[in-house]
Amino acid sequence: MKDIGYVKLFKPKAAYALTKSQRVAICKWVEELKLPEGYASNLCRCVDKNHDFHVFMQRLFPIAFDSLPKHIWNPLVELIHFFRKLTSTTLNVEKLTVM
Repeated sequence: MKDIGYVKLFKPKAAYALTKSQRVAICKWVEELKLPEGYASNLCRCVDKNHDFHVFMQRLFPIAFDSLPKHIWNPLVELIHFFRKLTSTTLNVEKLTVM
């Protein structure tokens, strides 16, 4: 918080907050996204299935938000990889103990 006057305080935006132009670019990217038939539904209309959400979070999120500062983007990607391994169809016991 910065004091900018008698009673006013200025709270800077968080480092992970996107500008309007970045938000518009991400929305346009999702709208123009083409996925293989049957892989996920049309994401530009809505995410209406659990699988669509997983596709976006595990596969597309790291690509869409790579403009975030690296000190924010890297932990998010590590978390995504952790949940991808945790929800995979086959679990390796040794890797599970490491996680």
